[in-house]
Amino acid sequence: MGEKKGHWAFQPLQEPSPPANLQDGWSINPVDLFVLKSLSDAGLHPSPQAEPATLLRRLTLDLTGLPPTLEELESFEAAVTSEGSDEAYLEIVERLLASPHYGERWGRHWLDVSRYIQGKTKVAAVDRIDMAEPYRDYVVRALNTNKPFDQFVVEQIAGDILAGASSGESHEDQLDLLAAPGFLSIGPWFADCADPNTLRMDIIDEQISTTTQAFLGLNFACARCHDHFFDPVPTRDYYALAGIFGSTRILKKNSSNWRDGRYRLTRPEASQKQIRAYEANEELVDSLRRDRWNALAEAREDLLKRELRQKDAHYKSALKDLPPMPAVEIEAEDYQGQNNVRRVEVDGETVVETQRERLQWVGWRPELPEAGTYTILLRCAAPESYRVELKIDGKSALLEFPLPASGGWEGKHFRWVSLGHHLLRSGKNDVRLWAEDHSYLPRIDKLRFVRTPPHRGKWMNEASKKWGLRKEILSQLQFVPHAWPPGIADLERFLVPEAASRIDTEIEKRRSLYAPLPHMLAVTDAQGARDEPVHIGGDTYNIEKKPVPRAVPSLAKHLVENRAIPENSSGRLQLAQWIVDPGNPLTPRVIAN
Repeated sequence: MGEKKGHWAFQPLQEPSPPANLQDGWSINPVDLFVLKSLSDAGLHPSPQAEPATLLRRLTLDLTGLPPTLEELESFEAAVTSEGSDEAYLEIVERLLASPHYGERWGRHWLDVSRYIQGKTKVAAVDRIDMAEPYRDYVVRALNTNKPFDQFVVEQIAGDILAGASSGESHEDQLDLLAAPGFLSIGPWFADCADPNTLRMDIIDEQISTTTQAFLGLNFACARCHDHFFDPVPTRDYYALAGIFGSTRILKKNSSNWRDGRYRLTRPEASQKQIRAYEANEELVDSLRRDRWNALAEAREDLLKRELRQKDAHYKSALKDLPPMPAVEIEAEDYQGQNNVRRVEVDGETVVETQRERLQWVGWRPELPEAGTYTILLRCAAPESYRVELKIDGKSALLEFPLPASGGWEGKHFRWVSLGHHLLRSGKNDVRLWAEDHSYLPRIDKLRFVRTPPHRGKWMNEASKKWGLRKEILSQLQFVPHAWPPGIADLERFLVPEAASRIDTEIEKRRSLYAPLPHMLAVTDAQGARDEPVHIGGDTYNIEKKPVPRAVPSLAKHLVENRAIPENSSGRLQLAQWIVDPGNPLTPRVIAN
């Protein structure tokens, strides 16, 4: 490693004196003199002065990406005539640097470095097309406000830590500090990896690779498996950084199920005062909703008691006339499947899910007591709608059926969905659910087959006419009783019209006071920072027993003072400060080039 550190890139910066000016009047910047000397050494001469129109076009395209307008051209030519080309040039440069289009033009170059892709960073169940927009806007503002590069670097690695430590910043500055670490959380992850531990290390590896290439001009990724072949980067340095990024939380939920990683950590794009006001209003809305449900439940109980007292004998008589309704329920894990369909545990329940976008199917072989028409019910969860095809005994029974989004993957999001009525035979039936368009299947918890009598609806309607059964109650009885169905709104309007109307009005009033807060990507230190052991050969499951302490790289320790990382901190702030340390020769060389 010592020989590798002898390379000129790892030596202290020098400040050479500019060469002599070999052509009076040609240069207005000392940097130009180095260019002029190189041209002279090669036997070349500078190009002649460009015409004002050509010069202005070069400047505007280079600094803003936009061509000059006719008015700008006429103004510049007049300034060249009256003030001279040098003064006019400096004035137009200052004006273009002050343009908002400057940050948009040059911010694109940094966004390429930080692997930002417009519209690609999405979060399920969050109403924003691109969750990385606040980070993009932060980069543009940083360039337009001429933010010092050292500050720009530190904020992108540890802005959230700075925001937590400073209370005197303006609201806009606080949001900038929180948006800046989006640099760490906009990576292109979750594509193919199905193993949760390997995925975690792949995310860390991508963060290390992006950070070291962007700021140091080195790719530490090679050291995941072995000491770097030609740069002074030992494997232990890589895993010292892995501990830093591994102690950084960018996911909403870390669990044994890799798909939960699709939930990137977000936070409201608002001040703490705005967040508190919004949350207080939401609590009031929730309280009103509870009042609404309580009123409905009380009215429902009262109605049922009265109806039952009056109709008890009629109900018993009707039930005797109805044929039995056998039901068969199958747990999710009792399945057949193809291509990465597997069992996972969610909130204590074993469910089945797919892991990647390929041709997928999951199937069951229910044994039914008798032939006939069955209602097939599926208990599933998914943050977005997936189209499925239902096949029974190899034949399509339902094509491109959209399973509705339930709001998430967790257990609390499971909902019953009817897949319709289908003719099934007695004994075993082959029932398969296929993912359409190489998409995912939802998480599946249970499958239920309920025997549907051929004239059940007719009999119930006849019963209602005969005994005056209210249609709102009847609509509930006709539904398989696993949950209150969507028709409950009609029931509510029938039972508690005044309470429902009053509470609806109050909810709308509260809702109008506060619009939903937009969200942005968030980064924070994980609870309980931890060091990472060396993964031998990069193998996730072949690790050394003793972890490598979190630390900054050792490649510039002969020039930069080491920074101790606090026990309960990720170490991102110390890493950022080490990167911008005046003694670190790599960072200024990288940005200059």
